[in-house]
Parts: sequence; C-alpha cells; structure tokens
Amino acid sequence: MPKLQDRSHQIKTMENKINSVLSEMAAQIDSNRAKLLELNAIDITACDPNDTPLFDRLSLNESKIDGMITSLHQVMEKESPVNKTLYSFTHENGLSISNKTVPFGTIMIIYESRPDVTVEATATALKSGNKILLKGGKEAINSNLFLHQCWLQSLASVGLKEDQIRYLNMDRNALQQYLKDPDTPIDLIIPRGGEQLIQYVKSVAQCPVLVSGRGNNFLYVSESADLTMALNVIIQSKISKISACNALDKVLVHEHVAESFMNE
Repeated sequence: MPKLQDRSHQIKTMENKINSVLSEMAAQIDSNRAKLLELNAIDITACDPNDTPLFDRLSLNESKIDGMITSLHQVMEKESPVNKTLYSFTHENGLSISNKTVPFGTIMIIYESRPDVTVEATATALKSGNKILLKGGKEAINSNLFLHQCWLQSLASVGLKEDQIRYLNMDRNALQQYLKDPDTPIDLIIPRGGEQLIQYVKSVAQCPVLVSGRGNNFLYVSESADLTMALNVIIQSKISKISACNALDKVLVHEHVAESFMNE
C-alpha cells in the first residue's frame, strides 16, 4: 500500500507541475504578443498570398493568440487522464485484473503551417504525461521556434527538463533520415500532411503511426432539395473558413435540377 500511495503522490505532483507549465506558457504568449506577431509577419512575407488556405493557416492575429491562450487554460482545467482505472475484475483463479491509462511515452507530430499546433499539440501531450517531438513546416519556422522557446522557459520555471518538448528544425531529407534512425525512442508518430508524407512515414516508422482524418468532403443536392438553402449551405461550408480540414471539397447535383441550380 505505501508504494501505491507514493506512486499516486508522484503522479499528482507531476500533474501540478504540468498545470503550472501550461499556466506559465499562457502568460508567456500573452506577454509576448507583439514579438510573436512580428515573427509571424516574417513567415507570412515568404508565403504566397494567393495560396489562401496556407495563408489563413499560417497567419496569426490577436484573435488566434487569444485562442491559443484559451486552449492552454482549457487543457489545464481538465482532469489528468493518467492513471485512471477503466475497469477491473477478479479472475476465477483469484488474480486481480485492472486496466489503467498510461502515457505513450514520446510522441512525434509532423505538421504544416499552423503555429497554433505548436501550442495545442504540446499542451495535450504534456497533460497526458508524454514527451513530444515537434516537426513543423518550414513556412512557419520563425513563429514555431519562438513558441518553442516559450515552452522551454515554461518548463524551466517549474524545474522540468527541456527534453520534455523538442523542436526538430530540419529539412525534408534530414527528417526522412531521422525517421529511419531517430536519436531517441519514439512511441507514436502523428503525421499531419499530404498523402505522400503519410505513406512515407508509415513505410519507415518503427512504431505505431496515427493517421488523422483527411478531408474530401462532398455535398449532394437532391432532386427535391431547396436550392436556395443548398446554395447557402455550400457557400457557408467553404467560404466561411476555406483552410479548415473539413471545408467542403465537392458538390454533386442531381441531373434533374443541375441546370436550374447552376443558374441560382
């Protein structure tokens, strides 16, 4: 029993430290708004302004910064998912069986363009007791490196080691080599990018790969549909946020109303 109590105390102590890290990171972002926007502007300058989805994902503003801070507080306020008993029973032979939640260990996430992922993915990993390796896209390099430095300062403020959060500042060739021969054990890889990247990661990874949903979203306009309503839904589901992964991709219209619908 004393060992179990010691373990529970250690988990609770770490949970408190992680919450302090999240709180400090929120304060770091809030106090460094101007610097973050300045560095993000450098990233934006190198971006093709005609690539609307990329531009929208990459760009930061006061509202997005507020969103980062809010997400940190939301994660901080959540109960830790670690060491929770999902179920337990006693086997007929007398053996006590329990199923408990434990961290993966080290998670690597590969993502593109969105600096807010550097905040949100890291917060989720820390709260669930994991270390994280971040590999963001080159288009957001200045924003991401600054956010990583904020994370390191937040870790240091509670005495946690920097290796809890690592940023892999490397090009595609170096990344491919790293995936084949990483310098630290990786327990889970989450690739968020194009199909080619995902297939490559799956082919070389030495650990489980979690593939996030990839949008290819259809809307069907039936023969009996309200065409005005259908048009409004189509416009809203694409134009309101063209960079969203679940934005509308294709529209299929019943042949009997196709001509009249196209004239709406």
